[in-house]
Amino acid sequence: MLLETKFLLPVIPPQLMLRERLLERIGRPNPAQLSLLQAPPGYGKTTLIMQWLASNSLTPIWLSLDSRDNDVLRFWRYVVGAIQRFDTGLVPKTQELLGESLEDDADTIVESLVNELLTGSSVITGPAPLMLVLDDYHVINHSRIHDSVSYFLDNLPPTLHVVIASRTQPPLFIERRKVRGLLVQLTSVDLAFIPEETALFLQQRLPGGVTQDSVFALHKRTEGWAAAIQLAVLSMQRNSSVINENSVFTQAVSDLDEEVIRYLFDEVISCLDQDLKNFVVNASMLTCFSPSLLDAIYGKSDSHDIIQILKDKNLFVQPLHGEEHWFRFHELFREALKPHFEAKPQQERFALHQRIALAFEAMDNKEEAIEHYVLAQEWDKAASMVEYISYGRVLGSEDSLSETLLRKLPEEQWQHRPKLLLIKAWSLFRSNDITPAESYLARIEELLNSGSVVMPEDERKQMFSHIAVYRTQLAHIAGDPQGARRLIADHEALIQSDHKDEDLGLQLGVVIDYFVRGDMGNIVKHGPAILGKAQRENNQFIALGLAQTLGMATYYAGDVNAAFECFSQFHQWIESVEMDEELAIGWSYICTLDMYREINQFDKVEECWQRLGDYASSTAMPGQKALTHITYANALISAGRYEEAKNLLSIAQQGFSDHLSFWSFISSPISVFSIKLALLEGREQEAMDWADKEQERLRSITFYRSEEERALLIRIDIMRGQYAAAQSLLSLILEDAQRSGRVISYVRGLVLQVRLCLAQGNQNLARSSLIQALEMGEKSGYCRIFLDDWDVVAPILTQLRGLSATLLSYRDELSRQSALEPGNIQNQEAQRESAKVCDSLTPREVEILWLIKQGLKNAEIADQLSISGNTAKVHVRNLYEKLGVKSRTQAVSKAEEIGVFTA
Repeated sequence: MLLETKFLLPVIPPQLMLRERLLERIGRPNPAQLSLLQAPPGYGKTTLIMQWLASNSLTPIWLSLDSRDNDVLRFWRYVVGAIQRFDTGLVPKTQELLGESLEDDADTIVESLVNELLTGSSVITGPAPLMLVLDDYHVINHSRIHDSVSYFLDNLPPTLHVVIASRTQPPLFIERRKVRGLLVQLTSVDLAFIPEETALFLQQRLPGGVTQDSVFALHKRTEGWAAAIQLAVLSMQRNSSVINENSVFTQAVSDLDEEVIRYLFDEVISCLDQDLKNFVVNASMLTCFSPSLLDAIYGKSDSHDIIQILKDKNLFVQPLHGEEHWFRFHELFREALKPHFEAKPQQERFALHQRIALAFEAMDNKEEAIEHYVLAQEWDKAASMVEYISYGRVLGSEDSLSETLLRKLPEEQWQHRPKLLLIKAWSLFRSNDITPAESYLARIEELLNSGSVVMPEDERKQMFSHIAVYRTQLAHIAGDPQGARRLIADHEALIQSDHKDEDLGLQLGVVIDYFVRGDMGNIVKHGPAILGKAQRENNQFIALGLAQTLGMATYYAGDVNAAFECFSQFHQWIESVEMDEELAIGWSYICTLDMYREINQFDKVEECWQRLGDYASSTAMPGQKALTHITYANALISAGRYEEAKNLLSIAQQGFSDHLSFWSFISSPISVFSIKLALLEGREQEAMDWADKEQERLRSITFYRSEEERALLIRIDIMRGQYAAAQSLLSLILEDAQRSGRVISYVRGLVLQVRLCLAQGNQNLARSSLIQALEMGEKSGYCRIFLDDWDVVAPILTQLRGLSATLLSYRDELSRQSALEPGNIQNQEAQRESAKVCDSLTPREVEILWLIKQGLKNAEIADQLSISGNTAKVHVRNLYEKLGVKSRTQAVSKAEEIGVFTA
């Protein structure tokens, strides 16, 4: 989730002096250029930017940066977020890419962003470019971010102008950009008030007036530093006396170091009564505040009036743009106030942080509450709240926030908390750091078995369930399927005998093991009872894993409609127990995306992909993102969008390479889809090279995960005429699919058998195999299985006789769907276009085409048709235009192509 206040425009008081000199210096924003405002704090960088934008009637894309943005992906995520807050139609592909990327992909992200901004949207229409403002860029110190921003600036599209405000000069090749005329730069020298501006500022703030000598003295000592001048004016307003060159205040503003900043603010603060001073010092601990929040902290009801007093005194209180009741202190003012807060006794500071935490907790802002409980060293409360908001999230893969919160606690604070240990184990599991993950699981068991942790019995059972599931998955990830089997083998018989007291975690472990082995029949048989038990006990973690595994298994077991219903019911249950719906998005949408691909509904495929893209950009694990990409790439292959599929497979390969996990284990190898593409694109040698390399391994194994690889090898065997080898592999697949209740595999195998039989000339067996496949496919709701092999299915399908009414209807539906295939649609469009051209030709033009085909020249055509040579030339010219050609040879070729001579 992005912090919305980072996109809010700063609000500047309307009475501020207009910097006309600088506005003229900056001029109008030029496309594909950079404006850099570089100066220490208090020089009016942000104010000038807002005045400049207003003078040009421009609304900017605004991003306020902070130190937490020193992460490449977070930085660009916020840049893209700012752009999309400006216009939701902009850069959708880049947002999607950010959900899939690693830090090393920064250049790819920049390239996507530039390309999308170049094409733009309906909002990029006026003479002025879009304005992207990066405020407080000085907080960025990550070299990789600087490199990516430089790359972005090097390739700025003409639709964009970038403005950077920074206290220091950013390492963005500034001198090179100035030489090339691509940069307007204002430094503190430019931003500093000139004497005339100082005089005007003082006249506006001090109606009584000041002498020229005082203006000169103040300007000389401050060197035009706006913040110092403003602070001096506040002091002068209080003292109502004209300062002189020897005054302490004037001497102080001659320096710009931190001590002087604090001293100057002390001059302002010292005029406040004690209550108001305490108020602003304590409020400085808040990044932003509202009257209701302050009332809750202090137990008062007059915070609104106090904020108004601060505004009236011009004490650096700034409203948040678009938020009428929320404010913040100027950052310099906060910095100056912090030493005053730190000077308070520790007990007093801790008590205030505790009150702030309680106020945020009452507002249901638990993350801010944790921050202040930590600052108050209220470790138990902080740890309990981390448990409360993180436990469910982490088990549903939404664990990046959970890890961040966990890091706020000292390790000794969570070493005795099983739930926090489980979060830690899961984060290690997520990063494939398997060995220490096991040690945390062992520590949880030790705590639970020792009785040292008081926990309700149902929660205690859930913890053991989680441990059992993790260990099963860890064994699979470690390449130890036998170890996974040993972990749950003793429990399989109990599940199959409907043993009601068996631990849910171990039951889920058995179900996962079934899935890895491809035993969909047993999942469909026993899964509903286990899921019902998990839901009755409100064991959300177990229910989450079971429901999604059951839905996919139902699809594979031959009932697409029941699989959709399974997912629908599960989402209804999630809503009924008020569980975070985000937790159920991952696998369920991956499954439904593939099911929509199978039933040939690509509009629904795109909807699932969009939903998964939003999810993957924030919460999905890397391996889960990779599986998402593979599933969508497979759909793109079916849709004939090969280049897009290749790009996604490349991203997925990187995700699996860097983050080996359970997701990579249950997925078919990416090479399957790459070789499938090679066959579709006619790169047969590449496919045969792969077969030569892998066939020894594939002919010696039978486990389910290798099924798609073996099916691919069968296709290549058939292509090579190695029919016996193909039949041997195919028989194993069919036997295992039938034994395990895997209908989808069996139907695919039967369609492969049709291809093999036709290659061998066995028409009868091909026909009977196809009829059997149709009977099973119709009951299951499958479609793509047949369409992906339509070249062998279609000829037999049209010849089948004696089919039942149900199969006749199914055959007609498959034929209708085949007409919607990308290639067929393109052919139909080409045919329609050809017919249109043919219809546009006059009878005389067709006659002339026939004569051109016979080799006659224009003069000979004129004689043959008894027309003038000029008329013959006009007819030929018209022919060329209608056919889109430039020569007689091309005209004849085009006419043959569109069927003119066969009409």
